[in-house]
Amino acid sequence: MPILALFLPPLSLVPALYAAISGALFDLLLLVLGPPASSAPGLLHFYQRSTLVLCSAGLGALFAWSFGTIGLVAWQAETVAGEQRYCMTVPIDSEAHYRPVASLFDLCGLKLRALVTPMVAGAPGSRWSNHLLLRVQSRTGPESGEDRGVTIWHWSHRQRRFIAPEPSTASDPFEDIGTRPTRDSCIAVAHFVRHLPIFSPATVGTQ
Repeated sequence: MPILALFLPPLSLVPALYAAISGALFDLLLLVLGPPASSAPGLLHFYQRSTLVLCSAGLGALFAWSFGTIGLVAWQAETVAGEQRYCMTVPIDSEAHYRPVASLFDLCGLKLRALVTPMVAGAPGSRWSNHLLLRVQSRTGPESGEDRGVTIWHWSHRQRRFIAPEPSTASDPFEDIGTRPTRDSCIAVAHFVRHLPIFSPATVGTQ
């Protein structure tokens, strides 16, 4: 758990409940498919080794995908932005508030999560955020950190690329995040990812 805490932001109650249910179902499957305790010692040892190999392979694939996402995101960002100045932000809550990406570690696949607040009674609807926003300056302007003259792309894990913004006619500010100014922007520079440290100072200080 201490190792996983470095890769995963604090989980809300709903994702934690999903993880607990998934773990319980997996344990139940192992109990059903596993040999009985009265089986031959060789069979029991083979089952134990096979279970350990499967779990290790699953964790290895998960972390390989997570770290591989860093390179994929960096390459896609450089491809989309070209020679234009850009920066990236990640969500801090489901109310469309973001913070600047501070390190390459922020781009791990396991850390790029779309935070969602489910619809509750009396609320107008669910609130959501994107996994990652790429803010590309569409024209030359002062590096004030504001979103004037900025085109905003969002990252898609499913398509493994940044999705171009679509024109929005919605009056809901949460649906118009691609065009509205926000206070949660970042300072765009040329080749933004090349200036990022591997870990942010805050992350290094907690290790």
